[in-house]
Amino acid sequence: MYESCTVLSLFQFGQPGSGLLPFLLGLLVLILSLTLIITGEAAAVKDKAFPLPSSALRLLLAVALFVASGLVFQFLGAPVTVGLLVTLWLTVLERKKFWIGVATGTITALCIWFVFCVCFQAQLPMGFWVR
Repeated sequence: MYESCTVLSLFQFGQPGSGLLPFLLGLLVLILSLTLIITGEAAAVKDKAFPLPSSALRLLLAVALFVASGLVFQFLGAPVTVGLLVTLWLTVLERKKFWIGVATGTITALCIWFVFCVCFQAQLPMGFWVR
């Protein structure tokens, strides 16, 4: 959302700019996420020691995974970051077996590399080991 406001313009000469749609989508996701956290299941969990319900905790972990993947995207590269994101998502959030998460993350990373780097010949960040 920050980049859609600062780098991309929201309005250009009275017309919507290129950053308006990402900004509005980010606002929508933020509002819906806060609505789920606040009103979702918080009222039903009054007797628990941890104030957040498990679904809200999983939502916060998912947001933390996305933020962490955004922070290491340039350093690790696109395929590795996506592979780690899928692996951690499946093992931590979905509670799948570790080898299923690693296999799915590896296949996803290889597919990302093949489609974007080989087929489309796009310039994706490949991480520190390619420099």
